[in-house]
Amino acid sequence: MADVAAGHRGRQVVAPGHRPERQQAVIDVIRTAGDPGAVPGLRRVHLLRGLDGTQVVNQMLWESREAFEQARAHLPVIERIRAEVERLVEKAVTEVYEVVPVS
Repeated sequence: MADVAAGHRGRQVVAPGHRPERQQAVIDVIRTAGDPGAVPGLRRVHLLRGLDGTQVVNQMLWESREAFEQARAHLPVIERIRAEVERLVEKAVTEVYEVVPVS
């Protein structure tokens, strides 16, 4: 729960649905965004590969919702990656969550 203690509260999860043969291509496109440490306010990125091949979860931990909104509005790489992923997937769900401590 160090993330919550440190005030890192905004989390965005993108879970695209795609055909299994496109899973690696989705991962590769997301990786082309470069070093997550170079994006202001972005603390961490985790990619989760669905074992059935139909999902990739792109979990991004942001310093705040405001940092997420600023990056989305002002960094062309985010729009480019989103457009490329949307071209590969059949359905994408983007949600914003708050980290909640369990103890």
